[in-house]
Amino acid sequence: MSVDHPPADDPHGLSQAVSEWESAGGSSIPRAVLRVARRLPGLPERLASSIVDPVDRMLLGLERCGPLPVISGESALDESGLENALWCAQACFDEGVPVPADWLGQLEDAISNSSLMNRHWPCVARLRARVDVQRVAEVRKSVAIGVVPWSSPGELSALQVHLLAAGDRVLGALDVDTVQRLTKSILPAIEMDLQAAGLWFWPHMRWFSTGVMQRKLRTIKPVLSGRAGMVMAYQWAVGDWSGVVLDTLEPMDRLVFAILRASRSSL
Repeated sequence: MSVDHPPADDPHGLSQAVSEWESAGGSSIPRAVLRVARRLPGLPERLASSIVDPVDRMLLGLERCGPLPVISGESALDESGLENALWCAQACFDEGVPVPADWLGQLEDAISNSSLMNRHWPCVARLRARVDVQRVAEVRKSVAIGVVPWSSPGELSALQVHLLAAGDRVLGALDVDTVQRLTKSILPAIEMDLQAAGLWFWPHMRWFSTGVMQRKLRTIKPVLSGRAGMVMAYQWAVGDWSGVVLDTLEPMDRLVFAILRASRSSL
């Protein structure tokens, strides 16, 4: 499949990618990708027969989002419950159902202080930043201080989470040298993003330092299903076509790349 010259009736290679994925058995699509797929006209209906998990169907817009659970108190959620609460909140956002800022604050506090931190903290922080001006103010303050804190390998720092929560809202106002320094500080989080299949970087790719990001992405060799498609989509988003070789991808990765490419082209 050529990225440069896709069929005229399938400009992003999406229909072909879906067909190949279905022929290969229709394995589970990363949930962050389902949220993106939801925005593409006709795609949720095309995928509907292959998506049976209730949470997946909710994220794809095939089912209504459920009520938000109580986060704290006597009926405090365990980690599985916190994870489901996050997916429910994401589905509500995408459905246009209001999610209270104080509830998201409780969810962020709970997730950031659990073993879910390195998998879901950036996601809940970004949701909170969409409705809580104080959360965005935290990001601006952290970036303005200009200190890049040390963090243990494989562990997210507060600055990295700040940038992934609202980088697209603050980086555009900074000078080139500062953006380059902040981009370098966040690079270690890419591998964690791929492990979580979170698409944490997707909303911010145009705001990070392009050259720094391109060099990092060229070094990544993902092994989990769907992650190679994510890496290639990231490379495509920062203008590095040299890494976009779809013929090397498995059906799931082709589908992930096609969904992300179509969504970025439609923004």
